[in-house]
Amino acid sequence: MIGRGGLRGRDDEGNGLGRLACLLDGGSIQGEIEALNHVIALAVRPVPFPFEGGGTYIIPGHGRVYNLDDVVAYRDMVVTIRDIVQDMIDRGMALQQIVAASPAKPYERQYGANTREFLEAVYRGLAKKAKP
Repeated sequence: MIGRGGLRGRDDEGNGLGRLACLLDGGSIQGEIEALNHVIALAVRPVPFPFEGGGTYIIPGHGRVYNLDDVVAYRDMVVTIRDIVQDMIDRGMALQQIVAASPAKPYERQYGANTREFLEAVYRGLAKKAKP
């Protein structure tokens, strides 16, 4: 929902790698990225002053209030992990090998420690897409 100077999220929107609702319910990592891109597009101030102070706040159903930079950083992390996992799949790595390699480890401190479920959901979506 869009309000004056803010975007309010749904109750299942949370912080970090634990935000798996859409992935575990059959959503895709690409859908998650597209949703984050949509939030970013809504949060950017209109021209002629897109970088002037103020900005839009993103208010999730639970957790702290975010600004545009927070959402961009989270989206970038999701894209990075998607690309790394896709590369690992392309090299023939199995899920257990990908989880053991911990490609999300650099983000655990900032976004949460639920990396195994996150990686499993990303892997399932990308592996399913790769099958003819």
